[in-house]
Amino acid sequence: MAYLNQQGSEGRHIAVGSPSLLINHISGKGQLNYNDVTSLALLFSEYIVIAVRNESPIKTGAELIQRMKADPGSVSAAVATARGGMQHITVGRIAKAVGVDVGKVRVVVFNSGSESITQVLGGHIDVVATAVANAAPHVANGRLRIIGVAAPQRLSGALANVPTWKEQGVDVVASNWRSVVGPKGMTAAQIAWWDNALEKLVQTKEWNEDIQKNYWVNSYLGNTESQTFFASQYDELRNAMNDLLVK
Repeated sequence: MAYLNQQGSEGRHIAVGSPSLLINHISGKGQLNYNDVTSLALLFSEYIVIAVRNESPIKTGAELIQRMKADPGSVSAAVATARGGMQHITVGRIAKAVGVDVGKVRVVVFNSGSESITQVLGGHIDVVATAVANAAPHVANGRLRIIGVAAPQRLSGALANVPTWKEQGVDVVASNWRSVVGPKGMTAAQIAWWDNALEKLVQTKEWNEDIQKNYWVNSYLGNTESQTFFASQYDELRNAMNDLLVK
């Protein structure tokens, strides 16, 4: 993002954004925030799932919640790739939503999503918080079971039978969304050009096929709406990270 803002505001340089732009500012790891770039669009949402290996005694989201309430320290959760990232935040928000002290849940950080899933498949960790596309192949081969997805409604296709956390009485929605941003100070004409281009992009057949293949959700918002979304996300993530004592 620092490089992006060094290019000037001629409108030809853009970058893909994610929650890390907000999270890094909240945690003090980064100086730039969403107000330091021009919000052009929210493209799609990549929702976080909680999964267990198929042999796990934890069969449902309700059983995980029951165990967390009885003894938070008895539950270990694998996340990647950093403490304070969206996976960690999702685990913390689920715990808080059911009245569990988030600091007592054992969170183990791994270097990649595949490594965190491997630890769960091997029986070393109880649950994994990961992007749905990471878990889907292991669900298909019967090695992993998703017990809850942090989406506002159920996903489609092979995961249509996976309940949301909201369905299970846990009011948590969390995703590694993707956005497009430009340098700070872009003109109204430049923003309008990108609004038009990106709105056309998300309507193409190729785009929507890719969305479906990766279990993403098309949640397109243009310039004005995405700016409002970033502001609400910043407040939501700041509250969650304060609960996790990340800052």
